Amino acid sequence: MKFNKSIPYKIKRILPILGLAGLSTISSCSKEDDLINLDLQEEITITFSDVEYRTIMTTDEINKPIGPNEAIIYYVSRPEVKTIYIKPTGDWTGYRWNVIPDIRKNLLEPIINYSPKIRGKGNFNFVPGDASRCPEDSLWITQQGWTINQQIQR
Repeated sequence: MKFNKSIPYKIKRILPILGLAGLSTISSCSKEDDLINLDLQEEITITFSDVEYRTIMTTDEINKPIGPNEAIIYYVSRPEVKTIYIKPTGDWTGYRWNVIPDIRKNLLEPIINYSPKIRGKGNFNFVPGDASRCPEDSLWITQQGWTINQQIQR
């Protein structure tokens, strides 16, 4: 199949059309760059252990948690920080079923309730079966993003 029809055009009309097309692509690129910058929001992960939770909470004289520490307050105030993940490390098998409600009430719940930016991440390795002895607390922990004894499920 062969097309032989030629389309007449004048250079006077083509140059303004090309100029407008070029300007529209320049303005759309800058809008895309703005959208990309908005999407590049940071995710921060802060770890805490069974013996050192001052990385997320400040404590009083007797080492009782009283509120979020300066790092948490700083990251919550930053608009570019989208999510702050709180990740447990260490060995949590020393905390038996009767202590899990205290961990939730005194450590985890206040930090999660401080800001909607804060979420749980990682695994608590409690003694197998202990978390099921306090179902409300273990359910709350998993709803916030943490896992319990995930190493056993593998």
